[in-house]
Amino acid sequence: MSEVTVVIPTYNKDFYLGLTLAGFARQTYKDFEVIVVDDGGTADLEPALDPIRDRVDLKLVRQENAGRAAARNAGARAGKGSLLIFCDDDRIPDEDFVEAHVRASAGAQHVRIGQKRQALTRWIPNALPTAASLIASERLRGELSAVEDLVSASDILQRGATQALTPVALLGHRDNFDSVRAIYGDSFAGFRLPWLAVTTANLSLSRAVFESVGGFETAYAGWGAEDTDLGYRLWCNNYEFTYIADAINYHQVHPIGTTGDYELDVILRQKQLQLNATRMARKYETLEVFLFQGMCESRFSPLEASTIAQDLAERNLTDRVMREILALYQKAS
Repeated sequence: MSEVTVVIPTYNKDFYLGLTLAGFARQTYKDFEVIVVDDGGTADLEPALDPIRDRVDLKLVRQENAGRAAARNAGARAGKGSLLIFCDDDRIPDEDFVEAHVRASAGAQHVRIGQKRQALTRWIPNALPTAASLIASERLRGELSAVEDLVSASDILQRGATQALTPVALLGHRDNFDSVRAIYGDSFAGFRLPWLAVTTANLSLSRAVFESVGGFETAYAGWGAEDTDLGYRLWCNNYEFTYIADAINYHQVHPIGTTGDYELDVILRQKQLQLNATRMARKYETLEVFLFQGMCESRFSPLEASTIAQDLAERNLTDRVMREILALYQKAS
């Protein structure tokens, strides 16, 4: 029985899923299973699954469209491993990805957050961010005027993710809390809101820990906050967070909405996140979550939010004053 379960929810992203699964077929660590959860999508997933069926212990779970959180919970239930690794369907793992998470799993009480990079695997005109446009023009030399696949699953199966993605890797990291870690280190020691770093794009924790806090909250609609909610409950239960630099996966830059206009889709997604942050603030009514809500509304950065929380904690404010401060945050929301 595999001791490691990788959970991948998916919804109509069969091309990106195929590349992600190819990455899992090239892992240095072999004793793991992959649970793909189709969240009520209409795409044919067989072309993505077939090339790796004889290389990876793979299981497909289908459910009615119930959202990302429900899909991840279903994947965790379907697996057998004592270590859970969550990876999105558009995140291609480096060859050492699973091994790095397993190697870091000795501290059972720790929640491990891997390193997230970016790559451009499919060119889609007008539907991708500026950075993707730059790589298409500067590194690929030429104007791509139509949809074009820049990497294939066979490329990754033959050469591995690192080599296959080198020509299309985007510079810079994403969602790695670099500014926070530069001050507080990879264990976030002293950072008042370490749970903000929890993202299911690249995350591992023991099954026992995951189940102890009830898994993912399924009440959020659309994009955002369900992983932050999980992180907050883990923090409230005194679990620790660690950044794992060598657990690397590559986010495949892709359209994030249905309008065909990337900038507009970004705005719409940000509104979804703000609505979910408001739901989370109303659910918990704590200073820390109100600070998260303020971050989603661009009122302050993670570092500024941590400083506010630290300042208030050091002042040893009375319960009455804290209630008044929370009331002010509630009015602001």
